Amino acid sequence: MTINDLAKLYDRLTPRERLPLIIAASERGDQAEADRLAHAAPRMELRLPDYHGLGEGLLWLTLFHMIGQLDLGLEFWQGLALAFGREAFPHGPVDQARAERLWDEQAARLLPLTGDEAAACLRRLGAGDAKVPTIEGSFQAMRAVIDQRVAWWNVDKG
Repeated sequence: MTINDLAKLYDRLTPRERLPLIIAASERGDQAEADRLAHAAPRMELRLPDYHGLGEGLLWLTLFHMIGQLDLGLEFWQGLALAFGREAFPHGPVDQARAERLWDEQAARLLPLTGDEAAACLRRLGAGDAKVPTIEGSFQAMRAVIDQRVAWWNVDKG
């Protein structure tokens, strides 16, 4: 049996059979196979309100924002533990040195840093060319998430 013979049977796969095959094809970099599997799936007709894409985009945005906030919170607590709890939680000489650097940085002060100060702090801590997030950049990224979902839902509208 050839690949073409197998492809002729793709329309008979159930969703639970099809999705793992699509994911596996994508993981191995075989986008053509993933596309064949996806396009062979039977189509469902849905009727959705015109604001559905916008609403879904907002839900995605909320999810990504919450994940980002959780990540920032974890980084904050990890930094705080390194700076304040180094005697209670020994981490070895490398982490001890990093804890000392964190404690010595002005990042430990209560007043917020300017963008330039934050970038300089990141460079001193070894983050290289890490970019400091800005409010404008965050809004642009949020808007892009919503716009992408709206565009995805409106692709067939023309």
